[in-house]
Amino acid sequence: MSTESKKGGYSPSELQGTYMAMIDVVLPQAFRDALKSEVKETDWNKDCDVNKGETFETQSHVTVHMKLPSPPSDDLVRKCRALGPFRISLEGLSAFCNVDKKFADTGDKVHNYDVLIVNVKLEDSGGAGEKPETRATASSLLEFHRLLSREYKVEWQHPSFHPHVTLAYLKGGSSQYYIQKLQETNMFPVVGIPVSEIQFRKFRDRESKPITVSL
Repeated sequence: MSTESKKGGYSPSELQGTYMAMIDVVLPQAFRDALKSEVKETDWNKDCDVNKGETFETQSHVTVHMKLPSPPSDDLVRKCRALGPFRISLEGLSAFCNVDKKFADTGDKVHNYDVLIVNVKLEDSGGAGEKPETRATASSLLEFHRLLSREYKVEWQHPSFHPHVTLAYLKGGSSQYYIQKLQETNMFPVVGIPVSEIQFRKFRDRESKPITVSL
């Protein structure tokens, strides 16, 4: 699968103290093992401005929204629960390729790196008459994203909402090789993963307990 550019975005320092809304995703251990086995250390991205020195994503998740200034209000929790549980599907692999990217807090320094990802299937709406818990694909994922955009009045930082699971941060230009190699594991697609909760976490805060909204 061809790669694509990822435009816009925030630097880690811009996200400090803000919240991310996310869905935890458990990837098959065999795939995680294959990922770490295949990716050569010479292709790791070690730019700490990008990934804080971590090549592989340690907590697999789908970001629903980010740079949220506060935890969800009681009213927002009710609105989330009104949308109800849903399902997502993982498609094939691709990458965000960043060329000469600049962050607001690193001056004229440019960053060249690839973000290896698993795409999450996104559709605009579920089929007519379907129960929320049986909607196939990520139609409700888009509804949740739009809900958070409205409630927090925080615009998405990219040209479009492209839900995905981040796998690894790689040296610029190296992702295409690994996309082809890892597709050979035949781990994807994975269809109909049930989602029954959304978590709100402070950016890169792995110690504090997340705020979990059951759907």
